[in-house]
Amino acid sequence: MTIRTAAVAAVVATIAVGAPAASAAPKKKLPPPVCNLVVDDKGEPTSDGPLDILSADIATDSKKLTGVIRVAGDPDAAGPTSPTGRIYHLSFSGASPSTNVFLSFIYAPTGQAATYGFFNKTTMVNEGVGAATLKIVGNDIYMTVPHSVYSAYGKFKPGNKITGLTASTGRMAGVFVSTDAYAYNPVTGDNAPEGKAYTSGARSCVRVGGPA
Repeated sequence: MTIRTAAVAAVVATIAVGAPAASAAPKKKLPPPVCNLVVDDKGEPTSDGPLDILSADIATDSKKLTGVIRVAGDPDAAGPTSPTGRIYHLSFSGASPSTNVFLSFIYAPTGQAATYGFFNKTTMVNEGVGAATLKIVGNDIYMTVPHSVYSAYGKFKPGNKITGLTASTGRMAGVFVSTDAYAYNPVTGDNAPEGKAYTSGARSCVRVGGPA
């Protein structure tokens, strides 16, 4: 046993000494994350911080879609300029769209809600379908849904283009009861210009689901 063990050790040593150093495979360079798909001038057309859009983004992974609207003031606080509340709206389209879809956040002194839905071409109104997961971090509003909720209105799976991204804010009128019982005609606060297209699944500066 001693002789055989020594022989194996010698062979291993020979291989170790004679083998050339393995070269590390070059790392594939990832594309930079996209960020600020929508950009809007601060203070125009309103200097009311909670209604003043700075930027907006959208990000997806294999299952979920997150939209974010960034404003210049706290969107989750009462204010004298919007005593009955505010609305924050993010609209966009998937590939081969049948209509636009949206994410919206309503803030009111008596309650708040984030919803998703679609633009009804027959009634010409945005029609809410269900609740979105909401996170507010600083002055940033994150809304998340499974992108399968939009499957009837376009294609949102990774690789498809998401276009027509626009963000808007407004002052609410009426009394908030629920997302289905808010009598309002929002007075426009800010309308950001249409942003760049986003390829679903692409790297983004936005974490899907919002900040951890």
